[in-house]
Amino acid sequence: MCDRSRICGLKGHRRFLNCHGKSGQGDQKATGIMNLRIFKFFFFAGIAFLIEANACFAFVVTERFGGTAPTLDHPNVMRHVWFGYHQGNVHTDSVALYHEWGSPHEKAKSSARRNAIHIDLRVIPPGSHILKAQYVMPYDRSIFPFTQISYKKGLSMYKLLDPSGTGMWEAKHLSARQKNTKKNIPWTKDGGTFADCVAPTPLATVYGNGMGRGKKLFFFFDMTTLVQDWVDHPAHNLGITFNGTVPSDQIKDPFFRPFLEITYETEIPPEAPPQPKHLTVFHRSGQTFLTWKKSPYDGAFYDMRYKIYRHGQPITEDNLGQAAHIGEVNHLSGYNARRSEVLKEPHFYVIEDGKPELSEDTGLFVYTVKNEGEFHYAVTSVKEGNENRTDFSSDNRLETPISEKKDFPGAVCQRSFKHKGNRIQEFVQWADESMSYKAGHGFNFMINVPPSYRPDTPMAIEVSLGGRGTSYYGKWCNPQMITIRPDDYMPPTPSCPYDGTQQDNLQSWWAGCRDNYKTQTKRSKGIFVPYTENRILFCISYVRRKYNIDENRIYLRGNSMGGTGAMSLGLKHPEIFASVRSTVGCPNWRLNVHGVDPNYKVTKSGWRGHGYQLWGSQKENIRHENGIPIWDWMNAGWYALNHIGKDMPFLSLANGKKDGSIQFFALPQFYADMKASRHGFTALFYNGGHSGWDSPFGPRFGTIVRNESFPALRNVSIDGNPGKVHEPSGMAMIRDFKKALPVFDGDPKGEINGYSCIEWSRQRYPFDSGPDDDMVDLPDQYELALRVEKKCPESVATADITPRRLQKFRPVSGKTYRWENKRLSTGEIIQSGTIIADSYGLLTIPKFVIEKTKLGNKLILMRQPGSQN
Repeated sequence: MCDRSRICGLKGHRRFLNCHGKSGQGDQKATGIMNLRIFKFFFFAGIAFLIEANACFAFVVTERFGGTAPTLDHPNVMRHVWFGYHQGNVHTDSVALYHEWGSPHEKAKSSARRNAIHIDLRVIPPGSHILKAQYVMPYDRSIFPFTQISYKKGLSMYKLLDPSGTGMWEAKHLSARQKNTKKNIPWTKDGGTFADCVAPTPLATVYGNGMGRGKKLFFFFDMTTLVQDWVDHPAHNLGITFNGTVPSDQIKDPFFRPFLEITYETEIPPEAPPQPKHLTVFHRSGQTFLTWKKSPYDGAFYDMRYKIYRHGQPITEDNLGQAAHIGEVNHLSGYNARRSEVLKEPHFYVIEDGKPELSEDTGLFVYTVKNEGEFHYAVTSVKEGNENRTDFSSDNRLETPISEKKDFPGAVCQRSFKHKGNRIQEFVQWADESMSYKAGHGFNFMINVPPSYRPDTPMAIEVSLGGRGTSYYGKWCNPQMITIRPDDYMPPTPSCPYDGTQQDNLQSWWAGCRDNYKTQTKRSKGIFVPYTENRILFCISYVRRKYNIDENRIYLRGNSMGGTGAMSLGLKHPEIFASVRSTVGCPNWRLNVHGVDPNYKVTKSGWRGHGYQLWGSQKENIRHENGIPIWDWMNAGWYALNHIGKDMPFLSLANGKKDGSIQFFALPQFYADMKASRHGFTALFYNGGHSGWDSPFGPRFGTIVRNESFPALRNVSIDGNPGKVHEPSGMAMIRDFKKALPVFDGDPKGEINGYSCIEWSRQRYPFDSGPDDDMVDLPDQYELALRVEKKCPESVATADITPRRLQKFRPVSGKTYRWENKRLSTGEIIQSGTIIADSYGLLTIPKFVIEKTKLGNKLILMRQPGSQN
C-alpha cells in the first residue's frame, strides 16, 4: 500500500532562483499521467530502476540542497567549518574550508587544519528511494587559495562517524579535539579526536590534474549510498570531510558555491521543464543535424541541458528507455564560441551553405552516423537536473523517420570573401569520436584559395600549423597553393563547461590528448587519441574532394608549436605529404624543457608540462590508441629509428641555439637518429632565438613531389657541428650552465646534410633544361644528380647517400648492386663500386663526391650482372 505519510512530509512546491540569485515560488503541477504496467523501466541520469505493479505511483525528482547557491530547492540547510587543534580556532565564514598537514585520519596537532560539512536532509521522507546523489563542487582557479591547489594526487571525500553516539558537532564551537568546545564534548567518549571519527575509506576521489588548464571547473562526488543511509537513518548524518582544502558557501560568485544534488522517487509529480519546440532534422553527408527552439531559461547556461535520443520507432514516454541516448548539449549549443572569441564578436553556427547563422534561441546537435537505417529522434529538456521524460509531440520528436547513411562528413562555409584577390573562407567541421573527446562539437578551419586556381588544373595544398596561442583564422594565402589553416583548441566538457581559450588556453600542439581530458578521473586511466591530427587529416580530405588537387604536392609546415606538430604528424603520413617543414619545433617531448642542472636533471619543465597535462607524465606513460607508449610516440627520433624500412616525407627544419622557448636540448640526438635511420632531412641551426631562421618555408618547400625519389644524406663532410649528446639523458651537451640560457656545445651556427649547400635535380628543380641531369627511376636502373650550390663556400663535399621513396627501382635485401659517380660536366666516372642491399632493402653509397658544377655529379645504380631481383 501507499504510505500517505510520505506525501505529507513533502513540500508542496519547489524553489527556483534565476541567475541573479532572486528566488520565486512555483507550484508543482502534474505534467502527465503515468501508465501502470507489470514492470516498467525508467532510465534517468544513467540509473535504471524498477516499479512493480500495485505499488504507489513513483515519480522522479531532482532537488538541490545547500546554503546560498542559486537554483537550490532547499537553501540554508548546509553548514560548514574549518577548524584547528586549539579551541577557538574555528571558521565558518571563509571562502575556503582548509585541510592541511596530514590525512584526516591523523591526529591533528599544532596548526593542522581540518574541515567538516553537514547538509540537513530531513525534508526527504524516511524510506525514500535515492536514485542518485552527488556533491557538486564548483571550482574557480582564479580565487585564492585555489590558484595554488591542483588536487594532483586526488581529493577524497570521507564520511564522518559518531562511534560513541555523542551526537552532532557544533560548528561555532569546534576543534580537532572536541565536537563541542562550549559543552566540553569530545569526539568520542574515551577522549578520541576528530581523526577517530573519519571513515577509513573514502566515499569518492577526484583528480584535478586531469582537468587540463580549465579555470572554472566542476567536481562531482558520488554520495548515493551515503545519502540513502542518511535518509533511512537520520542520526547517521554527521556530515562529510575532505582530505584537502575545498571551496565553501562563502565564495563571492554564487554560481560557484557547492551543493548536494539528489535524485529520488516521490509520490508528488515534480514540475517538468518545458520541452524544446520546432524540432527540425535533416541528414547530409553521413551526419544528422538537429535544431530546435530552446526552452526559456535565465540561469547558468550549463544548468539547462538537452538530451538527444534515437530510436527505430516514434519516441514516446513508454519507449524512451529503449531509445539510444546519443548525446547531450547545454543551452549554448548553437553558439560558435571559438569563432566569436577569435573575431571578437558573437557568432552562431551556419549549418547550411548560403544560409544565415542560427538564431540565438536555436539549439543544435550534430550526430555522425554509425549504423544506417530509418530512425526517429527526440529532444528533451533537463533543467537543473530534472528531465522532462513524459511530454512528447511533433514539437520535440520526429513523427516520420529520417533515412541515414554512412558517408564522408562534409563541412559548412561560415563566411567567404575576397582579400587581395584570394578567396578567404571560414568553414566548420562537426567532429566524431575520432576527432574530439566531445563528439558533435564544431571546429573552425580556413580554406584560402589563390586567384591562380583553375578547376581544370590540379593545385598543391599547403597545410599551415600555427604557434602556441594562434587560432585558425588568417587571410594569408600561398599564391601557388590552396592554404589550409586548421584550429587547435580544447572544447568544453561537463566538468569544464566554459568554452574558449580564455577559459582553457592549453592546446594539443597539433597532436591530441587523453580521452579523459577535462574530466576528474586519473590521467593514467586515459588512452591517447590523436584528435587534432585526425581533424587535420579530415581538412585535407575535404579539400581534396572539393577542389582539383595535385595529390603528389601536399605540404605541411609549422612554426614553434606548429613545427612540433608538423614533425609529429607529417613524418607518420608519407602516403599524404610530399615534404614537411618545421621551424623552431621540438622533435622529442621528453626534452621539451627549459632548464637543467649540471647533472642534466630537469629544473624547469617548460613545455613538457603541457605534455603532462595532455597525455600524462612519463611515469604514467599511457598508451596511444595504437598501443604504443605515448612518450615514445611523441619522439620523432624514436619513430624514425623504429621505421627504418618505411619511407617518410622529406623533412626540413631550423632551430636556434639561443632559443629560450623551444630550447636546443633535443636537436643533436634527433639529427643523429635521422642519420642512423637514413631518412631524408636537412637542418639549419643558427646563433639566435625563437625567430631568425631563413624562411618559414625553407629552401625546398613546394619543389619536392610525393611520386619522386629523393636522397637521404648523412656524414656530409661540410656539415657544421651541432654539439655532442650527453649520455644517458640524450640532451644536447652544455658548455656553460651559468648563463640565463644554456650555452650549448658545438658550433654556434651551421647546417646539417647540406641545408642550403647541396641540391639534387628533380621535376620542379632541374639543373638545366637538358636530359643529362634528369632523375631515372626504372626497374633496372636508378640515376640521381646532386651538386654543391654556388652560394656554398666549399667547392666539393662528400656524403653517404641512401635513395629514398623509390618508385620503380626496388632493391632486394641481400642482392648486390653496382654504383657509379659520373661527373656530368665531362662524362667521367670518378667513383664506382658494389653494394649489398641491407635487411630493409636500402642501399647506402659511402663517401659519394659532390662537386660545385652546373650539373653536378650523377649517382648511377644498377643491378649487378648475374644478380636476379
